[in-house]
Amino acid sequence: MPKTHDEPQISATMTRWAVNLGMHRDALKRRLVEAGIPFGDATELTAADVFKACYGDKERSITRLNLAKAEEQERENKVAEGQLLELPQIEKKLWVDLLSPLRLLIEQMPESLAGMCNPESPEVAKNVLRTWTESTKLQLKEPK
Repeated sequence: MPKTHDEPQISATMTRWAVNLGMHRDALKRRLVEAGIPFGDATELTAADVFKACYGDKERSITRLNLAKAEEQERENKVAEGQLLELPQIEKKLWVDLLSPLRLLIEQMPESLAGMCNPESPEVAKNVLRTWTESTKLQLKEPK
């Protein structure tokens, strides 16, 4: 015979539910929070509340799916409008706008700074700067 709403429901504290379900108390607590079910250490939770928190409900699943679809559509719209760049575009933009000019400055450094670094022996300074330049250029490889 089906139960009516007038009959008492099965209830227990969060700790007792966690023990009886064989799950960690913090895991149950996290699921209760995600499901928006209010609770406290001494709060008696019904079986329906715990079931909803652990296994979700169709409405929450549909809402989560719709939210994910909306976020994906928003991302696609931002890419189409140029407000958001894809990773290959970012890599190219960084290289063209920042790293390529920086690499050019580094390549010119030995000749332009040698005399200022060591006016009495600019060739020694140029060689030291050239060595540093070559090792730095290895780290600034253009993407393929």
